[in-house]
Amino acid sequence: TRLHLEGRRLDLSAAAAPLKAPLLASVSGTLEGDLALPGAPWQESRLDQVTLSAACTFSRASQQAGRARIELKGGLLRADGVELDLPELGFRGHVAARVGARAFRDLEAEGTLRTDAALVAGSLAAWKVTELDMSGATTVEARAGWEPKGGWRVEGRVEVRDPRWHGAQAELLTTEVRIRDQQLFLSQVDMTRAEGRATGELWLSFQRRPEGQDEIDMCFQAFRLPVEEGLKAADLKPAELKDGSARATERDLPISGIASATVRIHGPYRQLHLRGTALAEACEVYGMTVPAFSGGLDYDIAGGRLDLQELRVAESLEQLAHGEEAPRGLLALSGGLRMDLARKQWQGGLAGNLDSGALGLPGPRFQARVDARLEGPWTAPFASKELPEGSLRFERGRLFFGEQSIEGLE
Repeated sequence: TRLHLEGRRLDLSAAAAPLKAPLLASVSGTLEGDLALPGAPWQESRLDQVTLSAACTFSRASQQAGRARIELKGGLLRADGVELDLPELGFRGHVAARVGARAFRDLEAEGTLRTDAALVAGSLAAWKVTELDMSGATTVEARAGWEPKGGWRVEGRVEVRDPRWHGAQAELLTTEVRIRDQQLFLSQVDMTRAEGRATGELWLSFQRRPEGQDEIDMCFQAFRLPVEEGLKAADLKPAELKDGSARATERDLPISGIASATVRIHGPYRQLHLRGTALAEACEVYGMTVPAFSGGLDYDIAGGRLDLQELRVAESLEQLAHGEEAPRGLLALSGGLRMDLARKQWQGGLAGNLDSGALGLPGPRFQARVDARLEGPWTAPFASKELPEGSLRFERGRLFFGEQSIEGLE
């Protein structure tokens, strides 16, 4: 049986809901071609005995949005010259598949995809995989394949311009991507922002895993990136003000500076854990100047608990020292800190040499050997500034008044 097919203004909205692709709701298509069946039209036919030759075009709001040429013969399906050109999504490539009597036996595709990372995040949320707050103009060059036993496999390269993760932004992100069935692997991740750079790898699962097992695991190394961007990436929201508003400049952790770090984030999506080490300079913390800083961090993101370990503060990166060697200089502090981000409280301390001038503290310059303890709310009013709340013990103190000083204070 031979049939001539012709369709106009074919509404694709019916496919939008099952595919969880709302952009298809506004797309329509046309189809024209010839179909040959091995038997009568009302009889069930084997797909590998069907012959089809057809041309399709797609449009939105009366504007052409794509086309494809489809050929099915001898159990081989080919779609050449596939093009889709929508403002939020574009694709150019080809698809080939082998069909059996009743279903596809396998599928191969290759092409270039243009979209926005926000659309990818929306798709992952719609399929209830995970919720990610991200955006950026995305280009993917990839080869993909599918077979019943092995599932999906994808290999390609991704480039994202002006990428955003939560509030953190960069200029360019590139990565090699690989998908094996229900798992995503990103390797050779490279992100740049001004003079800073970050590299790393990522793995995540698209399917729910047994309780307690990792669903995502990523390791990154950052070089001279803004500290505030790292805080945004960790999704620390702006502090709510008394009038109920929030200003982007008043974050829960008002910290700025330039940092290098090695970080690993892993765990179930709802119980992510971050561990790493950091080295920072030219920082400002609650209005204080911190010339150089290093330490380790252990952050329970879901629980809102952050432990800062082996903290070191000095006047320069060289004076921080490392290993068993203590920091040196007029400003040379070391210690640790445990923070409860939900309750906005902390507990811990720093001990060593203090120089208020190096920290940019208000008032006459003060130097001493100190043991500073932080316990309770993050800040309390101090003159015109908000400073951490706690206690301070000192000895061998020197208080400067111009060229004169009072010494031996305790």
